[in-house]
Amino acid sequence: MGIKILVAIDLSPASARVIQVSERIGNAMSAELRVLHVAEADPSFVGYDAGPDVVRDQVAKEFRDEHRGVQAHADTLRQAGLEANALLVQGPIVETILAEAKKMQADLLIVGSHG
Repeated sequence: MGIKILVAIDLSPASARVIQVSERIGNAMSAELRVLHVAEADPSFVGYDAGPDVVRDQVAKEFRDEHRGVQAHADTLRQAGLEANALLVQGPIVETILAEAKKMQADLLIVGSHG
């Protein structure tokens, strides 16, 4: 059995490069990969139950779009013959990435930078 790799992406255009690098490392190490995107909570959306339906609908649409994006990146890895799954989690970015790495007992964490 290979190693476990957590691949944290922000769904920016730079994420495609992160997936390419993850594919190479994953193939070289016979790895199991989890592609993670953390959706940061919008402070203005806290207490959304009292907000208008249009706001809730917009946030729900954004989550659906983000979910499709992270799934597409995991699909790319699966098409390359790797074992990969996708995860979309809402929370503080750094803390959530570290918590997910610990939860899955990741051997390696790959994080890209667009800046």
